[in-house]
Amino acid sequence: MTSCFFEKRILLVDDDDRHLISLRRILCDYYEVITVGSPIEALKMIDSPNAFPVIISDYRMPFMNGVEFFTRVRAIDDNIQRIMLTGYADLQMTIDAVNYCKINAFLTKPVSPVAVRRAVEDAFATYERLTCLDENDNATLNEDDVVIDKITQKEREIILL
Repeated sequence: MTSCFFEKRILLVDDDDRHLISLRRILCDYYEVITVGSPIEALKMIDSPNAFPVIISDYRMPFMNGVEFFTRVRAIDDNIQRIMLTGYADLQMTIDAVNYCKINAFLTKPVSPVAVRRAVEDAFATYERLTCLDENDNATLNEDDVVIDKITQKEREIILL
């Protein structure tokens, strides 16, 4: 039995109101959607634990780009799932988003509603796996740690032979 509950809330961060309206329209029938126009405003909103399981952010924004923003998000709560959205993708941006931000998905504008919903569903599933382990899962993880410790001890003994 799962021992946690979280609200399916999404924070959308983009300095372009048209994109915020479009994304809200795509997602609002399925999730609670909050929109903000700046990464600074968004960072103030995610300061509490479990505030937003999923955040979708544009890459190009004033004051801070999406990689800088998601790097700060990770520092606040690494369990928050991050989806980068941009109309100006280049290889280095993609590499930085994956390496530094550990994003779940990288979407390019214009993006289909199906692709957005699929990325968000995957992000919520990942968030749930990370944050909602039930007691049986925790017991299994503890048992696995004991087995690994025993294997490691046996390896040490074999090396000493």
